Amino acid sequence: MRIFNKTLSFFLIAVILVASFAVDPKPVEATPDITSNLTFHYDFENSGALGNDISAANNDATVGTGVAAQVDGTRGDVARFTKASAQNYLVTPVNNPTTSYTQSAWVYITDAAGNQSIFGIGTASSGNLAYFYVKPSRVVFASNKFGTETADTLGTISNNTWYHLVKVYDSTAGTLSTYVNGVLWRYSDVSAPAANRVIIGSHGQSTTPSGTSTLSLGGYLDDVRQYSRALSEEDIQSLYFTESGTAPTPQNLIAYGIDSSVSLD
Repeated sequence: MRIFNKTLSFFLIAVILVASFAVDPKPVEATPDITSNLTFHYDFENSGALGNDISAANNDATVGTGVAAQVDGTRGDVARFTKASAQNYLVTPVNNPTTSYTQSAWVYITDAAGNQSIFGIGTASSGNLAYFYVKPSRVVFASNKFGTETADTLGTISNNTWYHLVKVYDSTAGTLSTYVNGVLWRYSDVSAPAANRVIIGSHGQSTTPSGTSTLSLGGYLDDVRQYSRALSEEDIQSLYFTESGTAPTPQNLIAYGIDSSVSLD
């Protein structure tokens, strides 16, 4: 509060008011958005229709015979992928976007070795594959064009543990990023991917991928999503907290710590 010993003119009052509002302006915080521009969302809560898309896009997937319903003690109804089985995949009716996109899934790997595919795209050329999978070393690997443009993480994950894995391609910034449990692990400069059919649980290389591929998933998936935009870091943290049931605090909203189950190189 200010007290003056004289009558102020309207001009001085206006100057003081403007100055008071200009002091220590509060930043406008963007509200996280995890619902807009969903291309699909498979939550696997309906065991009779694992390919049911619960988003407004209604992009139901074709479920291969190697995928089955499973009840998990942590996440409830999930989808089980058996690596040695034929047709170990979901084939979506969606083409991988050539502009910004985000892919998100909860992943639990049970297979002892080998590559574990989360997202792939159906194409005849491996050089154009937009991969998102976990390597035998358990490094999370993302690519827009396999072999040339990648975003390996800086650490590894473990088998028999649930992780929230997210891949973000920002066409405006020209970057590809990977997140693990709401934490940014790596980003790289890349160009646009090829537009081909999105495959879940296998690597593609055709619109009818090989379920017994060495890149096929052995384990469980839950809450598989794709967006036709690049989610912000705040969006991704909100998605992680929402789907994990973890209550965020001011500290971990600003800089969320990496789980003890994650090892850094």
